[in-house]
Amino acid sequence: MSEALRIEVHVRGRLGGDLRAMVQDMNPRVLPRHTVITVSGDAADHGPIRLLHALEQAGIELERFTT
Repeated sequence: MSEALRIEVHVRGRLGGDLRAMVQDMNPRVLPRHTVITVSGDAADHGPIRLLHALEQAGIELERFTT
């Protein structure tokens, strides 16, 4: 059985209250100078697409997108 693909998105700075509320189910965590949000890479749950739309809507700069 293969492990599910997980995608990490690093954004510069900390998320404000409104954006944090939008992605709260993705369990964002704060690292020095960044917020890291890890979502399932499974296309069925649309996690990466939903997250990218939320970040774009809020004008948040994407620092790094890794698998």
